[in-house]
Amino acid sequence: MKVVAGIVEKDGKLLLFYNTKHNKWEFPGGKVEVGETDVDALRREWREELDCEIIIDQYFDYHFSETDGWEINYYLITPITDWTFKEHTEAKYLTSDEAMLLDLWPSDWLMVGEFYE
Repeated sequence: MKVVAGIVEKDGKLLLFYNTKHNKWEFPGGKVEVGETDVDALRREWREELDCEIIIDQYFDYHFSETDGWEINYYLITPITDWTFKEHTEAKYLTSDEAMLLDLWPSDWLMVGEFYE
């Protein structure tokens, strides 16, 4: 399964959202639907989850999870509208040390480390 997620950076901190459905902090995103590009999927997911429009700045990295067969492609993005919480209840800009203390998806945890290398 192919998944996309968006990473927002500001002043050296990464923006993470708390997803109440999964009880985890995450970089928002979701599954790429049939016939959809990564960019289209990421824009759609941010609209659905946060009612937020974004600009995709560039591809960042990917992680393949052998456990569940998911390929997650990460993109650096810029929100161009304010977000509204739908599936999330909280958002924080965090340093790598702060982010590493949270309950993150394993692939998101790896991307935090990659970002600060």
